[in-house]
Amino acid sequence: MADKKIPCKVCGKLFRPCLSCQAQQMRSWRTFACSPQCGQEYFRREMEQKSNPKP
Repeated sequence: MADKKIPCKVCGKLFRPCLSCQAQQMRSWRTFACSPQCGQEYFRREMEQKSNPKP
């Protein structure tokens, strides 16, 4: 299972997520993004969505 790769939620690049972060249900970029930069962009988009909810 350690070799399982998932697509980055920002750029789509395949990467290995942090299994210990997932197991501990941590909110870390390592569980859904391939890099700190993609993680930051994902959090930015998420905050933007929360501040501008769809009617």
